Amino acid sequence: MTKVSTKLEHKLEVLKNNKVVLKLWNNFKNFYQIQYQADDEEKERLGKFTENLKIIIKENFHFDRGVKSFKLHLNRFGDMDLSEVRQKMTGLYADGTAYIKSLSIQRQKRFLFDSVKKKIKKVKDKINKKLHPGKNQTYNSDTDVVPGQPVTRINKITRRPTTTPTSVSTVDYRPYMNPILNQGQCG
Repeated sequence: MTKVSTKLEHKLEVLKNNKVVLKLWNNFKNFYQIQYQADDEEKERLGKFTENLKIIIKENFHFDRGVKSFKLHLNRFGDMDLSEVRQKMTGLYADGTAYIKSLSIQRQKRFLFDSVKKKIKKVKDKINKKLHPGKNQTYNSDTDVVPGQPVTRINKITRRPTTTPTSVSTVDYRPYMNPILNQGQCG
């Protein structure tokens, strides 16, 4: 345990050097184009920034040891504490009027979107019925055999359906997915 704690202490030792922290701080401000109004505010944000760097180093140390399955990186919230991030990114708008206006606009858009979607579905259904007659038939699950589905039999003793086993394959879709994007304040 002492080896682990000395390695972690060595990694955290880098933050005691003010030149390294100030260089990271200036890179952070330039990258995210942040400017503060007062020196007091900038000092407060710098303190929060260094605390967040400590958290990132500790958690990534656990990742390197295999204890954690994720790794942390610095993002645009690096100068905020957890309560500020929660306040900024969750909950309602500061003034209720902006929230109510945005809700009414969202409802109008949703109504329009839903009505257009229903009309498109009706048109698609009509086209599919003409192109593929009999394809969308409903089947009685007790008596009919559905094409492409495993045959279901009722077990006479337990009165429960049993299906014939089918092969199960798994696919990892993560390489084909887009990266996670910031959705801002969802409200």
